[in-house]
Amino acid sequence: MNSGYEVIQDVNSTGKLIAPFGIDQAVPTKDVTEITVSLELEKTNETSRQISEKITLTSCNYLREKNPCSSRSGIVRSFQTTLSKKGQAKIRIKDSGKETITIEFPINVKTAGLLPGGTNIPLTQAIQNILRKTFAPYLKSLVQEQSTFEIDKMAADFIDSGLFEVAKLRVQGHESGVGYYLTMGYIEEKQGNLSGANMYYQEGEVSTSENELFKKSIERINFLLQQ
Repeated sequence: MNSGYEVIQDVNSTGKLIAPFGIDQAVPTKDVTEITVSLELEKTNETSRQISEKITLTSCNYLREKNPCSSRSGIVRSFQTTLSKKGQAKIRIKDSGKETITIEFPINVKTAGLLPGGTNIPLTQAIQNILRKTFAPYLKSLVQEQSTFEIDKMAADFIDSGLFEVAKLRVQGHESGVGYYLTMGYIEEKQGNLSGANMYYQEGEVSTSENELFKKSIERINFLLQQ
């Protein structure tokens, strides 16, 4: 072979292994191209600023015949937090028998709110947009499947710190529907309790409209339980 190496793959076995994860496989040929995307990210920068909004409060007593309502003005103050992350992305294209091509570009994303959901999804979307633009002349078709589900930032911090019971209390008090079942299942997975995770995913499949999302999670857990 001119390329100097050959990929040998049992397509049927590999298909069974990766099917629970909802992804497809490529049948290799003797002409192989490897594309690697890597990131070097700075620490997340967090800033907060106070927001003031003028409001009018009205109180009414309709038992009074004249002037049943009285009003007074006030100011509501809150803090908006902005999370930003900068870094450098690198794409390495390694084609058989050819020199490696390296493409580098900066990444800068941010998200804001009273309790911002984190930068993972904006980061993923930014990289996808750059990849689409960079490789647009070479793409025959593009199929994208991505959930925009975000874990509550405070719950995510508790999970990252291993404070799973505290994270559960946060989720139970602030999440409902899809967010509740997915996050509770994720917490159980992080603790290694696959049966507990499966229970939440099954409840989510029955109780919400995101059947396909939970179905894939259930298939993945069932596959891991059989190992």
